[in-house]
Amino acid sequence: MALPGSVAASTASLKSTKLAPIVSPIMHAQKMSASGSAAIRGQLSSRVRWSVHSANVTVPGRAPEMLAQLGSARVGPAGCPHAPTSSTEAHHRRWIMAINVARGPASIVPMRPRMLLPLVCLVFACQPERTNPPDDDENETVGDPVPKDTVEKAALLLQKGDAPGADKLVSDALVEHPDDHELWFSKGVAQQALGNEPGATSAFEKALALKPEFVPAMHALATVAMTKREFDKAIALYTKALELQPDFADAHYNLGVAYLETGKRAEALAAIEHAAELAPDDAEINVQLADMYIGLDRYDEAVAHAKRAVDKAPNDPLARIVYGNALVKKGEFQAAIGQFEAAIAQRPGDLDARLGLARAQQRAGKLDDAAAGLQALSEDPEAGKSAVVWADWGSVLAKQGDLKGALAKLDRALELDPKFGAAHVRRIGALAGAKRCKDAKAAHAKLAKLDVDPRTKAAGDTALAPCK
Repeated sequence: MALPGSVAASTASLKSTKLAPIVSPIMHAQKMSASGSAAIRGQLSSRVRWSVHSANVTVPGRAPEMLAQLGSARVGPAGCPHAPTSSTEAHHRRWIMAINVARGPASIVPMRPRMLLPLVCLVFACQPERTNPPDDDENETVGDPVPKDTVEKAALLLQKGDAPGADKLVSDALVEHPDDHELWFSKGVAQQALGNEPGATSAFEKALALKPEFVPAMHALATVAMTKREFDKAIALYTKALELQPDFADAHYNLGVAYLETGKRAEALAAIEHAAELAPDDAEINVQLADMYIGLDRYDEAVAHAKRAVDKAPNDPLARIVYGNALVKKGEFQAAIGQFEAAIAQRPGDLDARLGLARAQQRAGKLDDAAAGLQALSEDPEAGKSAVVWADWGSVLAKQGDLKGALAKLDRALELDPKFGAAHVRRIGALAGAKRCKDAKAAHAKLAKLDVDPRTKAAGDTALAPCK
């Protein structure tokens, strides 16, 4: 698979930085349950894959991926983990374009909708060396791309940031070849780069009308539907694409994310597991699958897939964050601390990593370090607005024996989000632990009136145990 990127989490997540600029999902992490955090699920579930990866859709003379490798923000050498298996496949992997796509809401844990991002960035990546010898041209270098037709020339213009030039080139070619489905698809790519979603959609639809089984256009329209939250339409298109090309890993992945968005978790898991079977070394698929396994309490599998993701993409902070979360669930706190510290070293401002580190430190008994980290997060202009940070800080202070400070932090969390179940549970626990049973029972009664999941209510019962 040439380009990881996706639409498609774990316990400690606050800030999404995969596609920037964006309003941080720290605002949305307040509906975190005991089993997972909304924010990191947003990082995962909002990354739509636009790529087409198989030689099975080859049109003679042109590579489908030259046309259709529309991916996420994560591109470059690390985004091209699979070496071509033949010179034909190498040709199909020569031209890759990537577009940052709009975020949708997170999936597994309910959260408020995210702001959408414009489709702004095209990236040229993953160019294997040519397997054929260069022509007798002293100025040519082995491995340099040689444009052979309008589509390849347009790809080069897009790589250089000249979307208007690419659009004009393809538009001029369409005057002479109005029935060329690949040119229409390329027109859609150029329009997408220009930020003209209606124009892109129209061009993709024209390509599909000219060739109803043209998988790249089908997949592109499905992904456009995802950005519009037309999930049923996206599911139908992805399903059709997979009927035509069942080994299309990205389509399985995107289908899984579409199912997540519609609440069909079993179907989502099956689709993403299928994607992982087809692309076992794809870091991003492994990250998503690990995150889903965390939510299902399948921690051994979560650790295995997260470790594979980190092995394949050691410079991806999100992979390390999910790995850290999985390790925390397994009780391997010191190893988790190492993953969060590595993620922070790679992206110092990442709030997900900083929260994860504080939580791992708390579980490891390093309460002073955890308290200091949470205090720093509370002073962050964005993180300080999150009930998650204040609730975690209150929990640490309670363990340190500072009941007054703990209750103040937990009360602040509930001011920010009165329905935040985890804060209610921790408040019950702090009061019960201090043998203030009357207050603890009153806090438990408040939790009982909330519409929270059964696990949160069970956690509240457990927190009240010292007063029973």
